[in-house]
Amino acid sequence: LVSLYSGDGLSHHGGLFTSGVHTTVRQSWPSYTRGPGAKKPHFVDVTTMYEPDDTVDREDLGDAQRRWAQKLCDLTKTGVGSHMLVYPASGSQVGVQAATRRATVDIASADDAHLKYLHEQLVLEGVEDSVACIALAKGIPNRTELRSRYEAIVSIEKLEALSPKQRQVFIEALGRLLVGTGRAVLQSLVSTEHITKAARSAMQPLRAYIWPGMELPSVDDVHKLVERHSGLRIVEQIHLGAHYQASLQHERSFFDGRLREAAAAGFDQVFRRLWTYQFALREALLALEMVDSVAFAAMHRHRGGKR
Repeated sequence: LVSLYSGDGLSHHGGLFTSGVHTTVRQSWPSYTRGPGAKKPHFVDVTTMYEPDDTVDREDLGDAQRRWAQKLCDLTKTGVGSHMLVYPASGSQVGVQAATRRATVDIASADDAHLKYLHEQLVLEGVEDSVACIALAKGIPNRTELRSRYEAIVSIEKLEALSPKQRQVFIEALGRLLVGTGRAVLQSLVSTEHITKAARSAMQPLRAYIWPGMELPSVDDVHKLVERHSGLRIVEQIHLGAHYQASLQHERSFFDGRLREAAAAGFDQVFRRLWTYQFALREALLALEMVDSVAFAAMHRHRGGKR
């Protein structure tokens, strides 16, 4: 399915185009922890990526997706000798880009068929010796499946598909798996103050047929979740909304141009219409600024005496 709409053939996530300016400001953020010193604020570097120019077309999507995967590696400070976890498996592009930096990468998933496909992609990219595909018994890894040894963790579009209880278990696992001064990056669609009741209702088909637990958190919800349930704290965030909107537009264009291929691959007419709808809906909500795509970089609050 991903190969029918992605620009690079490897990624389901959005891209970062070369055009469009960005700004970064350091904001004071309230603390959501409990106990002594809980009310002490901290600083978060907030970057906003403004819309790419009109010259961007769908042929640029592949490069944009590779560029965003590289940016995720930058956010986690992945380099030579780093041990990265991509969880859950979200395509192989992030792993490929980390491997080119001479990092060691684990990609974890509970879907054996998906892992087999990812391994084939990694072989084609020539990085199979640096990237391991790890099978999980369930969606959330237990302590025997994955150990606390990762300096970098990347998770793309998992948080918004989980129920509130599942989110706590998920974020607790990330806090346990990340070590030392490492960074975990969570990319998620989030709701903004502009979202309406009608917009939330429009997402009901996505909850009913694609992502059963889908409920978009706000930016503050993500900060609260991370601080209260993982021992981590968000130190940087990138708002990618305009670039994500352009990515969805081009992904929809690719998919609509390959409907016959989708039918041949076994996706029936109802599914094909549903998949086009979810692209168009998310694109519209981003255009109306009711939702945003944000990458949150988090670190342990206590890192050998450093905060």
